[in-house]
Amino acid sequence: LVEMAPDHAQGWLALVGLSDDPPVAWRETLEALFARTQETETRLICGHALARWHESHDEWEQSFTWLERAKGCKAREVAHDRAQAEGLFSAASAVADGSFPTVADQIDARPIFIVGLPRSGTTLVERIVAAHPQVKSLGELSEFGIALKRQLDTPGRHVLDEPLLKAATEVQDLGPVGREYLRIIAGLAGDAAVFTDKMPFNIFYAPAILRALPEARIICLRRSPFDVLFANFRQLFATGFSYYSYAYDFGDTAHFVGQFEMLCDRFAETLPMDRFRVQYYEDLVAGQEAQTRDLIAFCGLEWDDACLSPQSNRQAVATASAVQVRAPVHARAVDRWKRYGAAADRAVEELGRYGIAPPGA
Repeated sequence: LVEMAPDHAQGWLALVGLSDDPPVAWRETLEALFARTQETETRLICGHALARWHESHDEWEQSFTWLERAKGCKAREVAHDRAQAEGLFSAASAVADGSFPTVADQIDARPIFIVGLPRSGTTLVERIVAAHPQVKSLGELSEFGIALKRQLDTPGRHVLDEPLLKAATEVQDLGPVGREYLRIIAGLAGDAAVFTDKMPFNIFYAPAILRALPEARIICLRRSPFDVLFANFRQLFATGFSYYSYAYDFGDTAHFVGQFEMLCDRFAETLPMDRFRVQYYEDLVAGQEAQTRDLIAFCGLEWDDACLSPQSNRQAVATASAVQVRAPVHARAVDRWKRYGAAADRAVEELGRYGIAPPGA
């Protein structure tokens, strides 16, 4: 593709991402393309490709420099609103007040929601659970938010916003929301009794999900705030999706991670443990079998050895982790943040604003 269209930035990004040792000529071509264009999207993609090139050559500080150069213009365009983000996290936290139905034993369908920050291991856990022969993966769905919006009929065009989450605190019975959700996804689930819904930002709906669907379970991924900070900042998310506006500025990304950490602490304290499980990414990759057995038991499933080989799961993957999950479980991404030199020091400073310190500090 890039031979026919040398200025095709997305093609270069894919090419660099697939190469273990991209040549110097590619870097020079990308630098020239970045220099001669003023188009924000092209510069964004080129900068990400250059960052990946430097990562491939263990030049981590140069990689971070390119990310900041690439994202600067986009950050100014999207103008991420930290106050708005705080309002969203605060509203989600408030929904955790109250009682929750106990897990249902007799069910027609059992959704397993896999939530957390992007790049925290949600796809890996989905592949592990969906490797079970009784489980079907439905991918990343927005349908629960849509069902909630339809039933509560709040103003505004956004499915995920503060008014909708606040409205969920005022409704005693969210059963109709659960029934609407199951109706919407019925065509996708087919005759599968157990299925996964892996939309990371469903974390904001976690208390509402547990109220609306007594048969549902939620697995919430947590990963080192430092690793997940860099993992989000280095990821090129869908630029048309406003919920990723935090990821164009390093400080904004740290702020979002800090808010997420506080929300998870709150949920871990208030949501029922038999229906809401916190899964630490580092624990999973360090002790795969024991953690996987616990995950499968939490989901109410009988053990199956296929869950230990998620890389063999043939169900489709359409997320940023599509390449990684084809490999066996490994711990190579643990503590990657330390490689970024001066940027790692910045991460300590930024996350320190929210009371988050490196392990052992």
